Amino acid sequence: FGPDQWATTILLVILLSVGMMVFMPGMQPIEARKVLTIAITFGVSIGFAVLGAIVVAQRFIERQEGDRLAFPPVAELILAALMVAGLSIAVRIGIPLVPALMQGGGFQDVLNNFVERLPGVITPFTCTISLGLLCSYLGSMDWRWYRVLGVGALGNGLALMGAGWLVGHLFGGTVLAQFYQNPENAVRIIALSTGATGFVVGAMVLAMFNKSERVRRDTAERAAEDQHTDLRLRTAPSLAEHLDVPLSSRSEAADDLGRYARASVDALEGRYVCFRPAFSSADVINAYLVSVHWDEAASSLMFEERERIDAGHTQKGRVYIPDGRPFMSFVTVEKGAIRLIMVSRPEGSEPARGLVTTLSNPGGAHFTPASAPIVLRRVVDHTPQLGFVRPGAPDYETYRRELEMVMPAFGFFAKGPQPIPDESQRD
Repeated sequence: FGPDQWATTILLVILLSVGMMVFMPGMQPIEARKVLTIAITFGVSIGFAVLGAIVVAQRFIERQEGDRLAFPPVAELILAALMVAGLSIAVRIGIPLVPALMQGGGFQDVLNNFVERLPGVITPFTCTISLGLLCSYLGSMDWRWYRVLGVGALGNGLALMGAGWLVGHLFGGTVLAQFYQNPENAVRIIALSTGATGFVVGAMVLAMFNKSERVRRDTAERAAEDQHTDLRLRTAPSLAEHLDVPLSSRSEAADDLGRYARASVDALEGRYVCFRPAFSSADVINAYLVSVHWDEAASSLMFEERERIDAGHTQKGRVYIPDGRPFMSFVTVEKGAIRLIMVSRPEGSEPARGLVTTLSNPGGAHFTPASAPIVLRRVVDHTPQLGFVRPGAPDYETYRRELEMVMPAFGFFAKGPQPIPDESQRD
């Protein structure tokens, strides 16, 4: 989580604040200069809160590496929150003071406005503690990015909604009348708008922080293993000379697999329904499950087929992901036989589409090289129909349409050259 992410968070909060003050129902018309001043002040204050939370969470994760039940860093978070509150007070005085002085106003007017809106400091104070706790415990967990995003958004949104409710009750009626058409509804609007901001900030910060922490952890593990390998090579040179297989990091695949890091492919892990036309009949679709997971011993993504109706052809193997190319390969190598599934890397809810190349066994000792379109679609809510799916079955038409989309964007079969017509036969 670096300066770019931090600046993006501040900018997003500023834009959200401007949008809410301008477009939210129940708001009084506010002049543009005042809107920008309040939005920038609030955005910078939340930026301080994010920074304080991230620093405490990183220190906590480094100290308690691997101990997920460690007592939360309450003292550090409270100290960081107090520092954020102090910086927010300085910002709430300093930023409005500049335009006030440019328009001939005085420091006293700015100070009076600050005193009236002092309860607003509660929001960045709360945000520091909320984000700090969420990042400390969720920051390094091996969860899917959307799960971290959802829990972070919900947790921080609820925390800031509570802070907004408290701030609304502490504001005086004079302050509320300046911004809201019906001051009696102001507390509800403040709580909802502050909670919405917390929801967005929580989602953004937790998603980025979790990814950066996992990359940092993988990098540290790789560096430690590299250092350990160097030490072994220096202390046992005679043994190193006879090593044919290089040692690789548990969090990075070997060069011939694509040298991909675990953190960069964790979104590919999960269960997929895999379907393709059956080689025995063009109208039948063969559907089964494929599980993709990271194997620590192999230091790569592995796949394993499950629930195949033709269980004798069940396969498992490694996943090859070349850098800079939008396709990946599921490869099985066994006793000289090779089967290749080359499909696109799935983006969002889109499935992986491509071709399978293998040996078809129509019967007996007769084998024929065969290729067909194939689709891998992530299993989300329920497992679709598996086995040999025939026309009229519930999922048949869905499978058929998906397979129809493979050609030509995700694979094609080259045709052999056609015979050239004999000139003498044209007349």
